[in-house]
Amino acid sequence: MESLNNKWTKHWEKIYITLDQAIVSGSNFLIGILISKILGIDDLGVYSFVWMLLMICSSLHQSFTSQPLVNEFVRHGAEGLHSFLNKAYMVQLFAAILVAFTIFLLTAILKNVNFFEIIQKVAYVTPFLVAAYVMQDYSRRVYILQKKMTKVITIDLVVNWSQVGFLLYHINSKNLNLGQILIFFTTTYIVGVCVSSIDFLRPSYSLNVYSQVVKNNWQFGKWLIATAVVQWFAGNYFIIKSGSIIGSEVAGILKVAQSIVGVLNVFFIALEYYVPKQSALIFEELGIKKLLTYTFKVLAIGLIICTGFTFLVFLFSNEIILNLFSASYLQYKNIIVAFSAFYIIVFVGFPLRFALRASNNTKTLFYSYIISVIFSLVFAEYMIRTWEVWGVIAGLAISQILMQICYVVVLLKEYRKK
Repeated sequence: MESLNNKWTKHWEKIYITLDQAIVSGSNFLIGILISKILGIDDLGVYSFVWMLLMICSSLHQSFTSQPLVNEFVRHGAEGLHSFLNKAYMVQLFAAILVAFTIFLLTAILKNVNFFEIIQKVAYVTPFLVAAYVMQDYSRRVYILQKKMTKVITIDLVVNWSQVGFLLYHINSKNLNLGQILIFFTTTYIVGVCVSSIDFLRPSYSLNVYSQVVKNNWQFGKWLIATAVVQWFAGNYFIIKSGSIIGSEVAGILKVAQSIVGVLNVFFIALEYYVPKQSALIFEELGIKKLLTYTFKVLAIGLIICTGFTFLVFLFSNEIILNLFSASYLQYKNIIVAFSAFYIIVFVGFPLRFALRASNNTKTLFYSYIISVIFSLVFAEYMIRTWEVWGVIAGLAISQILMQICYVVVLLKEYRKK
């Protein structure tokens, strides 16, 4: 009994983080499936575009606020940061409001232009959804840094699983539309924000109080912001371009496929939690050769898992689609299987990026994204017009492969130096 208590004391943080990831990943998996069952393929495409917009805004916020905050914790520890956290929370709130206002302006001014034309039907709720999401996401990251995992788990249970409950309750409803779903999601995120505001919301009426936080965040995050933008375009440009050429249906089809491969997100999250730290330790203590040995070992194990998953999707694609979605999606079976295979390529980039970060070659990541974006800008329209949805999948795959070639070339170059 004593041994179990000691283990619990030693590993409680890992256990809580794993439990929280299970809560978040499980709910996201179910939300993807339920939304696919409730919405038609076109509305599902619109939802995908809204989520792409939300993800780029989230990445920008993390670059400007969340990641600089990690540095503050590393330098000063959790104690003595109450004043700083209050200032940082207000800066985050101002930034969220600014982003919401920017989205509102863009959807009004660019309402006839590609991306923003597609999301017009939910433009009235999208700015509020994005602002609430980035605030809630920031708050949970602060709680994780403070090791207040009970609060994180409670908030994630309430926010994420209330969304699952709402969708389950309306699973057979013919009147529920995308706008109503997004309004409910926004409301749940606001609940999470209200909880965190009790701890962090201490406004000051002097702008000088926040100027140093903004300055520090900008100095630390300006290149991260640029990288986030380029990375987003590298990963999404083909999907965005498909919206203007063949409509939002492609994004809807790929959203269904993403819901299925969402099972692999649990594996990817486990990688992100463990491998970067281990890679950094190996590089620091044993050098680049041992780091590459470890990286390729992770690659081999991961490829077996991802390939096995894709093979199962191929074997049981009919059963998966009929049980999780509906017979109307059977016509997209080959696309769904191909997208599962695409995730094998996506996986390869994970350990390679971790190795680059461990060896302080982060500029390679930025340059590789630039190469991917250039490829997308040059070839996207031709490939989509020629092969439609297959052109989108091929373009996404080639974009990933180009980046990974850059990773391997730089890592091997470092290897030969030693």
